[in-house]
Amino acid sequence: MPLANVNVSTYQEIKLGNTFAMYRAVATGPIKVSIEADADSFHLYSSGLFDDKECGHVHDHAVSVVGWGITDDSVEGETAGVRYWILRNSWGTSWGEEGYMRIKIANGYGICGINVAPVIAMV
Repeated sequence: MPLANVNVSTYQEIKLGNTFAMYRAVATGPIKVSIEADADSFHLYSSGLFDDKECGHVHDHAVSVVGWGITDDSVEGETAGVRYWILRNSWGTSWGEEGYMRIKIANGYGICGINVAPVIAMV
């Protein structure tokens, strides 16, 4: 099925740290977020729950949050019940989990500053 052209008419910023608003927004479609992606841990991410509190929040890369989930006890080494964002990166399918990352939801700036400047496109 071909994709339709979409024109973005405006955008809406989500207030810093408003995780509930991010949950609501991503339920209707991807949201754009800026993150700090220059840390080695981010570049070398291959799988699992990303939780590098030293990642920082000086933005240098844009990605999309496309969903969220909760860990269960079926994955060895992961604690059940931890919420995470599903992040889609532009670095191709050889990075992360086929181009995606599961990044822990945290308060404040969030891991790698993911909570600082989320934006919803309005069509």
